[in-house]
Amino acid sequence: MVMNHTSDQHPWFKASKHPIIIQKSDWYIWKKGKGKNPPNNWKSMTGGCGWHYVEERDEWYFATFLPFQPDLNYHNEEVKRDV
Repeated sequence: MVMNHTSDQHPWFKASKHPIIIQKSDWYIWKKGKGKNPPNNWKSMTGGCGWHYVEERDEWYFATFLPFQPDLNYHNEEVKRDV
């Protein structure tokens, strides 16, 4: 069982990327970019940039492994509790 991410099709991620639904907005690792560029140079374990842009939020989420596996934000106590 992998506990650091979910699918990008998971209801939590769908709610998190939605610009109006705020209850799960910080359940994943989101950052503003630098213009059209990712927030920093963090790489994924599989190579390439670990950041992926989501137009709805105008932000980038981080995925340690693959782009369709966004990392959960374990600094959020609700995430820890629900996982």
